[in-house]
Amino acid sequence: LRLTRELKNKGYRVTVLGRQKSLEYFGGHSLPDWLFEELIDARRAICDFSNYVADVARSERCDIVLIQIPYPIQNPREMMVYDYGLSAYIIFQALNIDYHICCIHYIEDFEKYFKLLNSLSYYRFNAGIDTCYVENKYIDFVRTAETGDICISHVEKEYVQKSLQSINNNSSVFPVVISNINADSVKKVVDSFLDK
Repeated sequence: LRLTRELKNKGYRVTVLGRQKSLEYFGGHSLPDWLFEELIDARRAICDFSNYVADVARSERCDIVLIQIPYPIQNPREMMVYDYGLSAYIIFQALNIDYHICCIHYIEDFEKYFKLLNSLSYYRFNAGIDTCYVENKYIDFVRTAETGDICISHVEKEYVQKSLQSINNNSSVFPVVISNINADSVKKVVDSFLDK
């Protein structure tokens, strides 16, 4: 919502599509239910989703449509498959993506992981990552394996910011990398978005 607000402050008409029905209370739109059906025909869904987004953009006369991908683009473990990336694939194939913001949990070897994730995104979805938001949480794979449920642990925000500082200093190699959502980081993302 902060990104939407900042773009609107710059004079753009923006709408948001996402999985949460609560988006409708804030002027956004929830993704259509058929996108999450078990026996979905991906070929038809690509065309239908493209038409759905075009209808929303036309009816709202918006300049920018922000879409929240509902599930991870990569499964964190074999036992956590979500929808095998199908909804992300449909969305990316239905549209020409101008800017891709990826949200991930913190991981120690971020540079190596980012390169892998960026390649996966580029080759699977034909869209590299332009901004990466790194949460101060990580998946505890030991506890996850023991319980069968995803177990999330927290890392101090300052630790995450410090470990990502060298990446931000090497911005010619990496996209915009943020670990804290504040006015400066939102401005950085919006400027990067508008420059592209």
